[in-house]
Amino acid sequence: MKKKIIIYVIVFLFVTKLLDSFIFSFLFLKFPNELEWDTSPWYNFLHYKEKISFVDSKQKILVAGSSVATYSFLPDNSHQAVDAKFFSHVAMSPTDLNYYAEEMISKKPDMIFYIVNPGDFQMDHFVEGKDANFHYSEYDRVRAYANRYPVKYFYPFTFLKKNYSELNKKEIFFLLTKSLLNINRYRTFIYDPIESYIEHHYKSNRSYHNYLGPNAFGIDIYRKGWTGNKFAIACDKSKDYKFEESLLTSKPDTEISVSDYDGEIIHKEIFSKPGWHKIKFKIPPDFEPMIFYFTVNKTVSSKEIDGKQYGKEYFYGVRLSQKFCTSNYGEDIFYSRLPSRDDYQLESMSSLDYEKDYFDRMYKDANSFLGKEEKIPMRPEVQRLNHLHKVKKFLANNNPDNWSEFNELETAIQKFKAAGIPFTIVNSPENPLELNLYKNGIWYSKYLSTMKKFESDSVRFLDYKDIIAEPQFFIDSHHLTFKGAKRFSDLFYSEILKANSRTK
Repeated sequence: MKKKIIIYVIVFLFVTKLLDSFIFSFLFLKFPNELEWDTSPWYNFLHYKEKISFVDSKQKILVAGSSVATYSFLPDNSHQAVDAKFFSHVAMSPTDLNYYAEEMISKKPDMIFYIVNPGDFQMDHFVEGKDANFHYSEYDRVRAYANRYPVKYFYPFTFLKKNYSELNKKEIFFLLTKSLLNINRYRTFIYDPIESYIEHHYKSNRSYHNYLGPNAFGIDIYRKGWTGNKFAIACDKSKDYKFEESLLTSKPDTEISVSDYDGEIIHKEIFSKPGWHKIKFKIPPDFEPMIFYFTVNKTVSSKEIDGKQYGKEYFYGVRLSQKFCTSNYGEDIFYSRLPSRDDYQLESMSSLDYEKDYFDRMYKDANSFLGKEEKIPMRPEVQRLNHLHKVKKFLANNNPDNWSEFNELETAIQKFKAAGIPFTIVNSPENPLELNLYKNGIWYSKYLSTMKKFESDSVRFLDYKDIIAEPQFFIDSHHLTFKGAKRFSDLFYSEILKANSRTK
């Protein structure tokens, strides 16, 4: 009887593991992915990296890095000579890169570019002491990694094997359970692609992260689908000359009028109550081109919509459904960034206006708490960037030893060297308002010299820290606006082509 129970348990575990692998390593990745850019980053990374394949006739490039990479580089599928793919996710550190190295090599790229920011070297683990100085804690780093998303989602067992002696029993058990079943790893984002698909095909497209509809002039629609009091839409969903879409009004008795190119009103409607509404009308038979000009008589403050917003106040007209005026749902678009009014607002500011807006958005009340005893930050959303800001200022005049992240990068480099794949470290552009705090500092100079020491016949270092001089091209300390990313991408492609000519 005992033998039978043991056999049943073994068979049960085997079947469970088999089903788990089939469902979550195969079927789960076959489900259509209609998630947009910068949404569900862990699922998108998992889904995308499994599907990476290159056009053989082009230069095959992998672009690795954190969100700094995805905010800096715009892949151009129409580029005649280069096929560039991301191998990137939020907060990718040199340690992550090292653990992914073998998988990256298996994709057989011609070159790998690693776009990195000093913050990616886990400056988070500089702890402020009683002396008001910051001290790096390797202990905190290992503790954090044991519970870090990339570790528990993508390499729990390999991390466990390498760091077993430094982990406590709770951490060992946690990583072991994550290693055994994929459903345990992926459960936090398992419904993301399903919910997106259902919303697109069976619901109203009113619940979403980023707007995906048309933006006639590229600067009319905010990233979250909000508009100004005037905006234009180039509609591709106007069959049978009927217009029917959903939009959200925030004020009672909001009047919306729709005009043609010459300003002739073709529809006017008043919505007495705030909320989501259907707007329907017949399109005149001679209506060409199919561009609609909207005017909204009432606006709502961006600070009323988001009470946590700091910085410059904007005024919105309406919020559009995610696929407003388009029938194109699109798959595998999660690394396809679109221009938005958010970026345009920053890019069009004067230097003085931008500087005030920047420090208000980034650091105003960042060191304040809701309660003295609870120590709950008033602005939790900026705590990491605020911490990095303070650490970088401290490091400007201090010279700590390089920590283990630098060793992890060196190990990854050795793996790429052994595989014969040219590797380039790209020091990402930084906002001059931040960079000037530590550009000439002791540690930053050491950081740059360390990167240069990695150079060899197959390893290069490109220092792009100040290649974009206008602060207005930065969303924060190191993430670029769309126009800033376009400028960086043009330079980046030219560098790829130059590197290609050197390797031939």
